Amino acid sequence: MVLMRSNIVCTENPVNGARACYPVALLRARYGLFTGAETAFEIMHNSLTYAELESRLAAARVELGAAEIDGLLCALLCGNRKGARSLFLAEILSEGDVNDLLLGECRRSLDELYDRALAGVTDPQMGFEPLLPGDEMPLTDRALALRDWCAGFLYGFGLSDARQMETLGDGVREVLQDLSEISRLDTAELADAGDEDEEALMQLTEFLRVAVMNIYDDLEAEGVDQA
Repeated sequence: MVLMRSNIVCTENPVNGARACYPVALLRARYGLFTGAETAFEIMHNSLTYAELESRLAAARVELGAAEIDGLLCALLCGNRKGARSLFLAEILSEGDVNDLLLGECRRSLDELYDRALAGVTDPQMGFEPLLPGDEMPLTDRALALRDWCAGFLYGFGLSDARQMETLGDGVREVLQDLSEISRLDTAELADAGDEDEEALMQLTEFLRVAVMNIYDDLEAEGVDQA
């Protein structure tokens, strides 16, 4: 739930009920948010769903899927937020026909995704959530999306050129190694998955959520240009 009163924005995490309030002026100055007539919900907790993005990407003939694209974007935000938007759009979309309605709709969805991801990784209340299929989807589909998300993040981190790999802090390097392991996840045996597999996937997703925020914070502390 998001409330906006005058110059204050308050958000409530639907999972744990944690609440945080932010001055609009601070959000505008620090993150470039609320520069137009956008609502708080549209900017900080965008309603774009995994299925909607998948559909628009397919319609625009974009080869990458929603999970991989979200992972790539989050890595760019961690490694070089100043140039992340332009680099992100250039990597995903070709110039194309400016009159192509499907391409234009896809570009707008990617802009929404950018705002969603930026609000997440910079949220002091640790509200970041990767864009993944909902629990109503089969476990195999969700595991594949998690694998693709990690692969996209690793690719995006390479694009960001935050720092040479050998100079990264130990914490960042360890997390990247863990994400690399997840990106090679074998989903062949998940067709007959049970409760233990559901629990394992939930734990991996939570690890991913926290890992990305830790990478963002660690790189910020090391002086990587994110602002």
